[in-house]
Amino acid sequence: MTIGMRSFLWGARKLKPDVVCLNGDVVDGATLSRFPRPGWQLRLALKDEIQAAQAFLANVRKASPKAEHVYTRGNHCSRVENALANRLPEFEGMPGTRLEELFPDWVVCGSLELPGTTIKHRWHNGQNAARQNTLKSGRHYVTGHLHSLQVTAILDLDGTRYGVDTGTLADPYGPQFSYCERAPRAYRSGWVFLTYQDGNLL
Repeated sequence: MTIGMRSFLWGARKLKPDVVCLNGDVVDGATLSRFPRPGWQLRLALKDEIQAAQAFLANVRKASPKAEHVYTRGNHCSRVENALANRLPEFEGMPGTRLEELFPDWVVCGSLELPGTTIKHRWHNGQNAARQNTLKSGRHYVTGHLHSLQVTAILDLDGTRYGVDTGTLADPYGPQFSYCERAPRAYRSGWVFLTYQDGNLL
């Protein structure tokens, strides 16, 4: 278990959140990727990935039993359903072919709407993505796709709103990111705690 995962479990226990949201890419789905396998790199079997994710999500629920548990779809975890839908459409409707069935104790959705806030795995890309997300949406906008763990504030006559990237619970230099060839990257391990008062994000 990574430092990010251990600290997330600590936060779920100690901070007693009303909502716990895992913002996409709980499963990598490397063996389903459209990108070719780099050399002889070891890739986890999909079954092993899903079992590891199920175990971690169970630990999160145990650490935060009174919270609502939400899992927004990421582009990597969507590979599971997409592979079946496009390669084996005859499996449509079969048990165990949807993320909701693989993680039945979680609300699986495209986005989570909180007061003045959208939590969604991705929208814009690039180094200014967090700023573009909140600038163009007119809301606080929380994504995780870039793994960058950052907050950008936009100030206008209506007040301040935030563009947030939630980082990653994975090790930024772990083997799943070997395609970066050990080059420096803007990935940061961590997570975000949002606090609201009277419907306003503080």
